[in-house]
Amino acid sequence: MNYGNHFSESGAAIAASRRVFNSSRPAALSQHPFTIHRPVGAAASARLHCHRLIELVVTFRAARGEIRMEGADGTLHAFSINEYQCCLLPEGICHAVSIENRNRYVSLFVDAGVFAQSLTDCIRGVVIEDLRKLAWRDPFTNQLVSEFDSRETIYADAVLIRSMLTTLAVKLVEGFIGVHQGCAGVAKKGLTEIEKKRAHAYIEAHLEQKFCVATLAKHMATSLPHLNRRFRATFGMTPLHYALRLRVDKALGLLRGGDARVADAAFAVGFCDQSHFDRHCRKFYGFPPGALIRGAR
Repeated sequence: MNYGNHFSESGAAIAASRRVFNSSRPAALSQHPFTIHRPVGAAASARLHCHRLIELVVTFRAARGEIRMEGADGTLHAFSINEYQCCLLPEGICHAVSIENRNRYVSLFVDAGVFAQSLTDCIRGVVIEDLRKLAWRDPFTNQLVSEFDSRETIYADAVLIRSMLTTLAVKLVEGFIGVHQGCAGVAKKGLTEIEKKRAHAYIEAHLEQKFCVATLAKHMATSLPHLNRRFRATFGMTPLHYALRLRVDKALGLLRGGDARVADAAFAVGFCDQSHFDRHCRKFYGFPPGALIRGAR
């Protein structure tokens, strides 16, 4: 379900009320762009509010409700959100969230500046997608969604849960960009679906080896500069960063399985040492890999 540039329920476009914030001020109090907020009471979240963060409202089994949005004329427009859905609310849109069975949903907040260009290119309004559609594109995301769905209460003020939710926020925003990157201007310069699968398969098959972007370019039958440009247009990062992220994801998957130490997981996916894994995990997700082990104890 995509409401395009504006929310529209009956076919007539409804211009959203959107506030513009001072771009010189930091979007979040923390240095890392992803923050997980403790769930507020029903009355607080049901009040109309506006902030300078992207909000992801994620529902799981048996959660449903409505999201109200203020139109440019001041009128409130409501649309429903059902179980297993994810609503992306761009920064500055005045809205209110009312969800039944509040233990089965969570709001994730993202610094808009991090994905500003990609989101502006592809997503210009309130968007609701099937959560499982966003998850199936990435095995790690699918694993996270399944794990949270098995819990009675999604949010918990624990290091393990907050770390997993932070990772889920990263993955869902990338999922939205991936689903909607067929928009004009992005599909022309990005990789095709076949090329994306081919590049991913090659990188995944060579994770344990020293990654060489030039070799990937040769495998893709293209020049190195051209590959870098198209990779950035598609994934928002270089092939090298994509490979590092994939390594981190694989290693975190091993740690969440409970059968590996941090050093063992690092070596298993091609990191030269534990500190290398730790540094990149903090860079991509804002927490150290050891947090998963400490939180599981």
